[in-house]
Amino acid sequence: MAKRDASAFDEAAATRDAKKLKVAELRAALEAAGADSKGLKAELVERLVAAARDGSAEVPPAAPSPPPSAKKAKSPAKPKPDGQKIEIVRLDSKGAIQETLEAPQSYSDARAEFGKLRHSTTLDDGGSLELRVGGVAKLSTQDEKKKKTKTKKAKAPAGPIPRSACPRTSVEGKKLALLSVNVAGLRALLDPAKDAARRDALQKLVQDEKPDVLCLNEHKLQESHVDAMKEELASLLPDYPVSLQHFTCSTAKKGYSGVAMLIRRGGVAEGADVTAGYETTDEIVKTEGRLLTLKAPGLPTIVATYVPNSGQKLDRLQYRCETWDRGLASYVKGLGNTIVIGDLNCCHLPEDIHNMYTRPNFAEMRAGDVPVEEQYKGLSGPAKQAGLTVEERKSFSKLLADADLVDAFRTKHPEALGVFSYYSQRVVANRGMNRGLRLDYVLASPSLKLADAFILSTDDAWPFADHSPVGAVFQLD
Repeated sequence: MAKRDASAFDEAAATRDAKKLKVAELRAALEAAGADSKGLKAELVERLVAAARDGSAEVPPAAPSPPPSAKKAKSPAKPKPDGQKIEIVRLDSKGAIQETLEAPQSYSDARAEFGKLRHSTTLDDGGSLELRVGGVAKLSTQDEKKKKTKTKKAKAPAGPIPRSACPRTSVEGKKLALLSVNVAGLRALLDPAKDAARRDALQKLVQDEKPDVLCLNEHKLQESHVDAMKEELASLLPDYPVSLQHFTCSTAKKGYSGVAMLIRRGGVAEGADVTAGYETTDEIVKTEGRLLTLKAPGLPTIVATYVPNSGQKLDRLQYRCETWDRGLASYVKGLGNTIVIGDLNCCHLPEDIHNMYTRPNFAEMRAGDVPVEEQYKGLSGPAKQAGLTVEERKSFSKLLADADLVDAFRTKHPEALGVFSYYSQRVVANRGMNRGLRLDYVLASPSLKLADAFILSTDDAWPFADHSPVGAVFQLD
């Protein structure tokens, strides 16, 4: 498609037209343009308008609303089979049947004709009437039913999950500081026409942490965008010049995935060699821009990665567990001392999943006394959610063992509770109630000198995204 003249593009009209589209229509338009079609409607609208602005997509007209349909005519009631015949039975005071009366073969009509009787209506002579269906007396009258119904106590809503204090460690001497941030679209974050709050938050975060290596996940750039974004980042973060920025982009799908490494000028990683992917036949590793590797003399190897999500329908679950995790473990095992950092898209332990905190055996889960398969009893939803499945959590444990890695945050804060790195944007209340998931990690070879590991508060450090920044500091000899 020919590149659009930006001066002739009516963004307000495009936005208005895009908002009229249904989610399915938005996704179809994005897929036709080869762009990411996942997310909430607001994200899809923004993504489609951006694609229309640069000429890679068109905003299709919304389908006309169908006229209000007439109410569907109620079909006549089907006659009841003999086994469900409705009858009125007169009983004497001893419960013996005295008379059986035909009732209309519609339950509602029978009630209208004979009154609101269900089980037994007492008569003046001490006998009673019963309404029977298929020879079986129905339950009590409405009044009797109310008396028999136990009053249910209203269940108090669950309160917020407390977040453990995880004090930071000040590290003196030679050190390697790492920080990873899921930016959920770098162009939108750096766009000067948008609210500058996210740009300011990123700038302050990097100034405060001063990472030697800053890893950006899910930047969603096409290769044609990289040069301009490098300039924007260098202007916002002057300690990370263009020459020390490294990007890998998805070539399989536009506006999708992507990882970047920014190296601090004057830091211990300056002059490092950075490469994308690794030697493999796996097409996802080769084409989706999900992994960068940094190597420098005197430093452990650093692998920044954005692990594939298993998908809403778990269509990538088998690939994630049997191919991606096994390939990454094999690759890391051959690198020597290594640090793996990024959005790993899995909740490893029960305390990484907010739903587990209300389980009656949560303490036993944390102690390792409940197999992963049994942790979901009575809690079917999370077991079918990407990143929370039994298969992914067990695969994550195998990855740690096969690659000889430890979870830096759990190593530093083994008793921490309520410390999550992701909050769903679909359930807005979850963030305020601290009901999240831990999907972002720093994994490291156990022989490295881990000095600090952290998951920053989303509200304080990075309040405009669904992921929290994570990082670690290692003491160097």
